This record gives sequence, structure tokens and C-alpha cells, in this order.
Amino acid sequence: LFALSRARFLPAPLSKIGARRTPHVALIAAGAIGLVLCFLAQQYAASVGPALLNMAVFGALISYILVLLSYLKLKRSRPDLARPYRSPLGAPGAALGVLLAAVCLAATYAIPSFRPGVLGTVVFILAMLAYYFFYQRLLAADTESPSHG
Repeated sequence: LFALSRARFLPAPLSKIGARRTPHVALIAAGAIGLVLCFLAQQYAASVGPALLNMAVFGALISYILVLLSYLKLKRSRPDLARPYRSPLGAPGAALGVLLAAVCLAATYAIPSFRPGVLGTVVFILAMLAYYFFYQRLLAADTESPSHG
């Protein structure tokens, strides 16, 4: 939340730093959001711990798939780019990683009692993507319009 606020995607108060140089507002907000989500998971899931873990795994797998797809795109679109580290398995390893992660992603939906958590995570990710694209359009429109100041 702190980094998103610094990048002006979230309200500015979330990027405040306290006397100890910690982003206390963002930490408290994230904790409060997490607590509310725990209560919601307890209300709608059979057991909270496994449901939260399944939600975290689902989000991590999406992130992993996006990293691997980004690697493949960058490898194709910028083959001349200097790379200090080379993947030992290269593009075939990344493609296999995407396939295996997609199988694991499907498996997170396999246990019926965890489906509400997975669906909640999907709804959250889609809402955040919609917010990002809506915000980007507003930001782009704001920079294109001439200022009258």
C-alpha cells in the first residue's frame, strides 16, 4: 500500500512516514484490511487457515505466471538486452513453468470448501485491475488536457 501510494495509485495519506521512518498508516491500513478479510474468511470458509493459505497460493501462482510470461516476452522482444543472469533452462523452462503453475492454479479450485476464497481473490484481482486501468485513463486524460492555471 505504501509503494502504491507513493506511485499515486492510492491516496497520499498511505505514504506518510512516521518519526521512526516507518510507513505506519499503510501498515495499519493493511493490517485492518487483513483482519476484515480473516473475519470474512471465517464466516464463509470451512476453516480459516487453509482457506487463507489457498488464497495466498492462488495469488502467488498468478504472480509467478505473470513473471514467467514477462520473461518470455522480454526474451523474444529484446534478445539483445544485456542479462547479468541467464536462466539455465531458458525459454523452454519458463514455458514449462507456466504450464505447471497453471495446473497448480487449477488445483487451488479443486477443494469445494476453498472455492469462496479463490473466487474472492479473483474478484479482488479483477477489481484492482479495473481500478488500475480506470486510474490510468484518468491520469492519461489529465496529462493530455491543457492546464488553465
